[in-house]
Amino acid sequence: MGLAVAVAAGAAYGYRELFYRPPLPDGDCPKSAPVFLATVPHDVRHYDIAAVDPGTGKESRVTTDHESWDGAVSPDGKTIAFVTGRDGAWDETSAFHTSSLYVMDADGSNQRRLVPGLHFEDPAWSPDGKWIAFAGDFEKRGANGIFVARADGTGMRRIVDTFEYERLYSPTWSPDGERIAFVYATEETGVVHVVEVDGKSLFDSTAVTSFHADIDQLEWSPAGDTLVFDALGTEPTRGVYTLELGSGDPDLAFANAQSPSWSPDGSRIAYFSGRGEGPYRVTVSAPTGRRRTDFDKTYDFDTSIEDLSWTRCPD
Repeated sequence: MGLAVAVAAGAAYGYRELFYRPPLPDGDCPKSAPVFLATVPHDVRHYDIAAVDPGTGKESRVTTDHESWDGAVSPDGKTIAFVTGRDGAWDETSAFHTSSLYVMDADGSNQRRLVPGLHFEDPAWSPDGKWIAFAGDFEKRGANGIFVARADGTGMRRIVDTFEYERLYSPTWSPDGERIAFVYATEETGVVHVVEVDGKSLFDSTAVTSFHADIDQLEWSPAGDTLVFDALGTEPTRGVYTLELGSGDPDLAFANAQSPSWSPDGSRIAYFSGRGEGPYRVTVSAPTGRRRTDFDKTYDFDTSIEDLSWTRCPD
């Protein structure tokens, strides 16, 4: 069964992750397969991952510790990698002191720790499902980087280093599995970089744009020639951008939008819009840039949604 993934993160609120199954068949995906996994408010500074059938409203949690987030489903749909704070102390002010990388079966069973960490986030599966990339601190606070590990937790290595208190996050694999794009952020701004998977330092990576912004939800297109991300704040314009590799200049695709995710065939982008009391919407559109929009379908929700991702059907 194909699955889609959303990551849970929030400074003031915790979230639970929900499977969403709109009537939106994609390619050869079975009609019963979930198309999106999205993040919705759950409780203050608490997180869970849950499967939900929106047709019946029935919810089935795949984690119940209220300390798990950042789910990522393997390409074959059988395994979920996720981040959990269950191994560390809890503090209502600073939230989890530690967050480790775990994996579990898609139904929530067989949960096991893959890699212990100080602060891990943003797991991302390689296209062949053999490796997981993730970001965070491993040995000491401030020792941030991009890591890869085999799907069984062995062979972990840091492929990108950074200076102390600068942050690397949101890794995403190229479709050929040879490169990883990520966000390199300082206190003021973020820039998209690309590194060969065997890279050993930040200086082995290449900035692919001079566009500086608070960037998040970076994702590589299935065709391998374009990245999509959201930019927060007001300067530059808040919204979803596409970046054709080699051009250096992102295009504003959808203003006042966030959490973009490519369809498996690359023909559409799903994204979320909605703040405050709503309305909250997930919209599916052709990836047209230069401030153009071409909507295929919009789905309304009664609650806010964050960190949207689209499934990739298994072969």
